Amino acid sequence: MICYPKDVSDIEIEALNDYWTTDTSSHSGFTFSIKSIDENYKPKGSRSISYLAQRSSFGPNSNNFFCSDCNNKAPVKTRTSYINRTQSDQIIICGTCISDRKERALNDARAILENYKEENFRAWPYIENINTEEALALLCITSSNQKGGFLTDNPCELLITGIKSLDQKLLLSLIEKKALTFIRDLPDNVERASELLYGDYNRISYDRRSGRHIKYNNPESIARGLYLNALTLDSGIEVKGSDISTILYQKVQTEAVSLESVSSIKQTIKDIQTNKLFGLVMEVSEEYRVPIDNSNPLRALLDHLAEHYQPQNLFYTFRVKARNTAAFIHKDSAPHYIAKHYFTKSVGNFIQYIENKGSELERVWTLPVSIETSPFEALFSQLYLHGHFNWHKLSAKEIVARWLDNVKLAESALRVLSDETTQK
Repeated sequence: MICYPKDVSDIEIEALNDYWTTDTSSHSGFTFSIKSIDENYKPKGSRSISYLAQRSSFGPNSNNFFCSDCNNKAPVKTRTSYINRTQSDQIIICGTCISDRKERALNDARAILENYKEENFRAWPYIENINTEEALALLCITSSNQKGGFLTDNPCELLITGIKSLDQKLLLSLIEKKALTFIRDLPDNVERASELLYGDYNRISYDRRSGRHIKYNNPESIARGLYLNALTLDSGIEVKGSDISTILYQKVQTEAVSLESVSSIKQTIKDIQTNKLFGLVMEVSEEYRVPIDNSNPLRALLDHLAEHYQPQNLFYTFRVKARNTAAFIHKDSAPHYIAKHYFTKSVGNFIQYIENKGSELERVWTLPVSIETSPFEALFSQLYLHGHFNWHKLSAKEIVARWLDNVKLAESALRVLSDETTQK
C-alpha cells in the first residue's frame, strides 16, 4: 500500500507507483530507476520523484512492515529503507510504541531505585548511640557535605584525623551504628536502573574550578560508596543534610563527655601529634639523606615527644640532629644496619639531657606544607580551643588540658580526673 501526498496529481500518482514497483530480478530490486522515472514524468508536469517519495510512504502486507507491539502499519519512505527492512530479521516497533516502552522502562527503573532506597537508606535514631569522638568524626564528614546522601565512592580516601587506621575504625563504628551506610556492591537491576535514569556514575568529567577530572554523580542516582543516613529524632521527625550538622554541634557542645570518650579523645590527640612527628622525621630523613629505621624505639620516642613537646620546636631539633647524624655517618662510614639507628639514639639522648637539666626546647622551625592540618584538628580547635588552630605550637598534653578546661564532663570522668590530679 502506498500513501500519497494530499496535493498529488494523477501523473505524480503514476510516477510514485513506478517508484515503488519492485523487481527481485533487478540489481536495485526495483523495476524503474529514479532517473528514468523523472525523464518520463517530469515533461508531463510531475515534480521530482525524490521530492514526492519523501512525502509519501510504502507499506506492503508483510510482517516487516507492521509494529510488533500494536500491529499498526510501519511504512518506509525510501527505497533504501525498504531494502533494509525486507532483508532484516529485527523486530519492527513504531515510534509511539518505542516511546511507550521507554516510559515503562523509566517508570520501572524509578520503582526499583525507590524500593532499594527504602530498604537501604532508612532514617535511624543514631544520635544517642554515638559517643563524643564519633560525633566529632561525623561532623568532620558532614561539614564538607551539607546536602547529605552520597559522600564518597572510596571511604579509604575520606580524611578525618589524617591517620588511616583510626579513620577507618571511626567509619566502621559509624556504619555499625547506622549513621552511615556503605554500599560495596549494587544488584544488577539497581545498577541498570540508575544508569538508565541518570547515566553512568563512573563517567569522568573535567571540573574547571578545581582543574581536576572528577566523577560525575547525580544526587538522585545510586552508586557504590559511602552515604550519610537521615536522622530520626525522638519526636519522630526526620532530619537530613545540614540539619544533622546542627544537631551534632549541639550534642558535642552540651553533652557531658564520658570517661570512655575522654580516654579515646586523649589517645586520638596523641596519635595525631605522634603521626605528625613521624612525618617530620621522614622529612629530615629525605632532606639530609639520613637512613632512619621505623623501629619500636623510634615509635616509643615519638610517643613521648608528642605528649610533652610542640611539633615546631621538635622540628628544629630533628633538623639539627639529622644534619649531625649525616655528618657522623659520613665520617665513620658506618654500615647501614647500624647507621639507621643513629638519629633515634641522638634525639633520645638529647631529650634525656634537657629533661635531666629541666631545660626546654626554645628554638622553632616552621613545619613543611606536607604536614597538613586534619579536619579533626580544625573542628576540635574551633569548638574547644578558642580559635587556637595551630596544633603545631601545642603538645598533646597542652591540647588535652585546654580541652578539659572547656568541656562538660560526666561525673565519673570528673571523679577519675580529680583523683589523677590529686595523685600527681
